[in-house]
Amino acid sequence: MNAVGLTCTARNDYVKAETLFQRALAITAKALGDEDPFAAEVLDNLARNDNATARYADAERLAKQALGIRERTFGSESFPVAASLGTLGEIYLAKGDQAEAQRASDRALEIAAKSYGPDDLPFAAFLSRSGRVQAEQSNYSRAEELHSQALAITQRVAGKDSLPAADSLQGLASLSLVKGDNVRSEELHQRVLEIKERILGRDHLDVGLILHNLGTLHYRRQDYAAAETLYTRSLAIKEKTLGPTHPYVAYTLNNLGLLYWRQGDYPKAQDFFRRTLELSEKAYGPDSPRVASALGNLGIIAKETGDYDRAEAYYRRTLAIREKAYGPRHPQVAVTVESLGILYRDKGDYAGGEPLFLRSLKITEESLGDDHPDVARNLSNLAQLYSARGDAASALRCLKRVSAIQEKNLPLNLAVGSERQKLAYFDPLARTLEKIISFQVRFCNARGASWTRWRTASPRCAIARAPRTRRRSTS
Repeated sequence: MNAVGLTCTARNDYVKAETLFQRALAITAKALGDEDPFAAEVLDNLARNDNATARYADAERLAKQALGIRERTFGSESFPVAASLGTLGEIYLAKGDQAEAQRASDRALEIAAKSYGPDDLPFAAFLSRSGRVQAEQSNYSRAEELHSQALAITQRVAGKDSLPAADSLQGLASLSLVKGDNVRSEELHQRVLEIKERILGRDHLDVGLILHNLGTLHYRRQDYAAAETLYTRSLAIKEKTLGPTHPYVAYTLNNLGLLYWRQGDYPKAQDFFRRTLELSEKAYGPDSPRVASALGNLGIIAKETGDYDRAEAYYRRTLAIREKAYGPRHPQVAVTVESLGILYRDKGDYAGGEPLFLRSLKITEESLGDDHPDVARNLSNLAQLYSARGDAASALRCLKRVSAIQEKNLPLNLAVGSERQKLAYFDPLARTLEKIISFQVRFCNARGASWTRWRTASPRCAIARAPRTRRRSTS
């Protein structure tokens, strides 16, 4: 019965799986006793099943019960204990408790490293789990190292086209997405999608999760039509598999809200963000970092519609949640601080907005690197503030850095996508360069200097103009 339950779990039939696990647990307890190791195995499977359906309190209780049995039976350094700790790590990660997730995953990996050899597939799962935890903590180098080790094992043992290898690739694909390496992330996600659709079918939950991430990549390239198609397909799979109230559904609702916001459909965006908030608060509680994204996005809609007081209330609540969960120097904190800066700038409170932008910029540079696209976004927002208050020189300094970052990332963004998508990437670069020229004119004229030589010599002008000519010729 336990084995059949695992088969149901693999098919995402969680209701049937729970019934089978419960029956297996009752039979085991009656025949062998509550402390039998097989009872611990069934408890662990029940915990994983509850975790998949967002019943985190029950999942944690069952996992701890299994852990206690295994510690008493096998000792605290045994691989069954490592497995239970791994399950607890997954539960804590799902519910957003990063500190506990790291403690459990680190301990599980430490024990597993002593229990398994380099060619044991279960060890790869421990590595991948620890990689996900490290990524959540923005420890990207360590996360990359762990995911790469897992991939080497799964490809060597199971083969490059196997499900274990696809799972390892997915860890690296998600990490690249978080780091902003869109080209690598898309290549890896497409490879994972190919393997999982072939083996699991087009409507499997794993496929829905990959489609969600691919939608995000298209969203970043401003290919909103493709992003909407991918998000909508992902949402249909999640709702069919998990039900309409699962937190995985909330993730896609949130991103669809962002999509409609970008296209100026504020009522529709607000509706999606409210649904996201409702599902997230129900699943995680009102103070979970998983709730913060929906709050922040509702703040954006409030700001865009001129309700600055409500927007600030949303942002302040978001910031309090994220600082408590992640500490004051996390990239997610930087995003919220930047949103507050934008709000103050748009209200005309430049003195209040500048330190917020500078704080966000410093956190982003320290956590993601000086050339990350988010740094360019921070600088662009800071430049707008300086421009609005008449400080052309400071705005120009920011915009020149924005242009340098965009040019550095240009080859990566032109490596994939359609011709239309590639040309679209030039738009922000061209706009940045136009602003630079405008500020250069204002700044140099104010000082009685000539800017003609600068304009003629700059190679960036030619870069900006080329796609505009091509676009007219292909329209």
